[in-house]
Amino acid sequence: MLVFDSSIKMPTVALTYISTA
Repeated sequence: MLVFDSSIKMPTVALTYISTA
């Protein structure tokens, strides 16, 4: 489940970073 959670978090963080920038 950790891998699945990471797969969800990584793109989410990337989108948040792009939206903020």
